[in-house]
Amino acid sequence: MSVREVATRRKRNAASTTTLFVAALCLLLTLLASCATPTSGARDRARAQSSSQPGAGTPGRGAASGPGSAALSSGSSSQRAPSSSAGSRSAASSASGSASGGSGGSSTSRSAARATTPGRSTASAGQGTSTGGGTSSGGTSSGGAGSGVAANNGTASAKPADVVNGTTASGQAMPVGDLPGWHQVLADNFGTNVGRGSFATSPYTKRYYGYSGFPDTSRNGSYDPSRVMSVNNGVMDWYLHSENGQPYVESIVPKSPATNWGQVYGRFSVRFRSDQVPGYKLAFMLWPDSNKWSEGEVDFPEVGGLTTHDYIYANRYAAGRTNLAGDTAGFRTRIAAAGTGWHTATIEWSPNNLTYYLDGAKLGTSTTKIPSTSMHWVLQAETALHAPKPAANASGHLQVDWLTMYTRS
Repeated sequence: MSVREVATRRKRNAASTTTLFVAALCLLLTLLASCATPTSGARDRARAQSSSQPGAGTPGRGAASGPGSAALSSGSSSQRAPSSSAGSRSAASSASGSASGGSGGSSTSRSAARATTPGRSTASAGQGTSTGGGTSSGGTSSGGAGSGVAANNGTASAKPADVVNGTTASGQAMPVGDLPGWHQVLADNFGTNVGRGSFATSPYTKRYYGYSGFPDTSRNGSYDPSRVMSVNNGVMDWYLHSENGQPYVESIVPKSPATNWGQVYGRFSVRFRSDQVPGYKLAFMLWPDSNKWSEGEVDFPEVGGLTTHDYIYANRYAAGRTNLAGDTAGFRTRIAAAGTGWHTATIEWSPNNLTYYLDGAKLGTSTTKIPSTSMHWVLQAETALHAPKPAANASGHLQVDWLTMYTRS
């Protein structure tokens, strides 16, 4: 073999080796890329587990944990029970404390799901400063032809971001469109029927988050949307009842479309009614996205029990409070939530005031220590505080005909 032939063969071998090396390197890079790029399902699970929404894995009263723990969505794989009881608030009389109407009307309960929340007692009786003529003591609403939103001072001017139309079961139309100073971002008339047991896999999971798999504040009830929630004939329904001695309850979080969770400031209206269901209560509220009670809390409407002698009240827990029983201000009514027909409750939350309306009547305005961090809206039904477990045959329905949510415009 000549010197030239040897050189030529060496060049061919080197080229072949280079080609094999490049091919192997490309294959390795392809494998690495496929490992680093999860499937959409894996991405979704990772996003849920590392969600920036508050309190992941520590669901609480008002402090729903977001997608990181038990949720309505059937895709949630980590339903986590609380590690310890949070305790609840007992009602202590105070001339300047929060409002609480009727017997058993202690201020709002906090779910026993948050291990970091100790038990607490709180003042309940007395009203904050009212700028709207004090408390409401008029007759109840039974579904007239009113506007549907208290203090509707103008006509609707724009279609909201998320409107879901349905029937109007209560006889009062759902307001659709912007109001002066407020931009509507959610309006739901519950137009799609969903049977009990199917709510957690229904289209409503896109707009609502539900508590599941842990005890309520009193620890007598258990949150379970599959046993409690349904939608029929334009009404979202909570069926409060017991099975085999276990009371079942539920809390629902309407999600702000812009954040898929809470928002800073807003207008929140809900059209609701309730049967008389002894041993159960309701507490609709705004709760901090951070799950930190020191940022304040807004409760309205709330009642200590679903009976005709437990009256609706509003309450504000101060932003910046340093103890759970801290600074409160609120307003009472003489209107029961249960057995009195349909009612419309509205919270208007702005930088320097909180104003409450019930059936078109202004209850009053709080102007000090107003929460200023992002909060989510919670529609909570649970077992009554400081009371025995509900009787096994106690059952009934809490219903919502429509709800609307606004941001400041």
